Amino acid sequence: SPATAGLYASIVIRPYITPRLAPALTLVAGVALKEACCTLGVRGVRLKWPNDVLAYKGPEHGRKLAGMLLELSADQHKIDYAVIGVGVNLRQHDRGSGLDTYATSLEALGAKIDAAQLLGTFCNHLETRVAEAELEGLGPASRAWTESAFGLGDEVCLVDDQREHRGVLHGIAEDGALILENAAGRHTYYRGDLQLPGCPKAPR
Repeated sequence: SPATAGLYASIVIRPYITPRLAPALTLVAGVALKEACCTLGVRGVRLKWPNDVLAYKGPEHGRKLAGMLLELSADQHKIDYAVIGVGVNLRQHDRGSGLDTYATSLEALGAKIDAAQLLGTFCNHLETRVAEAELEGLGPASRAWTESAFGLGDEVCLVDDQREHRGVLHGIAEDGALILENAAGRHTYYRGDLQLPGCPKAPR
C-alpha cells in the first residue's frame, strides 16, 4: 500500500514481566492503541482477540482498522526484549478491491491523523501500560481490554484446528487467555480464530 495510507512500525520494549505472561503483551498493545485513538478524538473503536482493532457501529461496523504482532527474545527466566509490530489503516486506498468489505481506516471513521502523530501517541500510552504491568501485573490491562472487547456478552465461535468452540464472550484472563462460557461452564483458550457476529471474514 502507499506509504501515506497507513502506520507501519516495529517497537522494541524490554519489559520486566515473567515470560509466561509475555504473549499478553499483544493485548496490552491493543489497549494502548485503542487509548491512543481515543486521545486523538477517534470514537467507535473496539478490540478483537487476540490482536486486532475493529470499527464499532456506524457504516464501518466490524471492519478491521489495525492489527498487531509480537516477537520475543526470552528464556524461561526473563524477557530479553519484545518487538511489537503494528499496522494501522490511516486512509483507504483500495476501494473496490474486495478488501473494503473487510477493512476500514481512520479516515473512513472521520479522523484525519498522520502516522507520526499516531505513533507518538501510541508509544506514550504503550509506555504507560507496560510500566503499569511491571508494577501491578496484567490485571489492569486485561480489565481495560475486556471493557473494550468487540462482541462482549455475545454468542461467538472460536475455530481451533478445525474444531469449533461456542460460547458467550466474557473477555480475557490476566494471562491473555480468551474466556468463553457455555452450558458446560467457563473455558479459557490460548489460540484460535475468533468469529464474531457482525464482522466480515477476511478474504482468502
